[in-house]
Amino acid sequence: MEAIINKLYEQQSLTQEESQQLFDIIIRGELDPILMASALTALKIKGETPDEIAGAAKALLANANPFPRPDYDFADIVGTGGDG
Repeated sequence: MEAIINKLYEQQSLTQEESQQLFDIIIRGELDPILMASALTALKIKGETPDEIAGAAKALLANANPFPRPDYDFADIVGTGGDG
């Protein structure tokens, strides 16, 4: 992880795999908050690349929990707002 964070400090772009590794650790809460803040700040200053965004998206999808669904029929009875 140190090598990935150092790349960001040096304003180098991450590969999609490196970005996914970084965001996996962030999502799981395994990265020290100070390192997380500095890595995300360095990423923002450098500017995100499509590969870095894709890696973050892959990490989010890989760590997502399924939404609980009841075992009975149900329907959405509410609007999304803004229609009246």
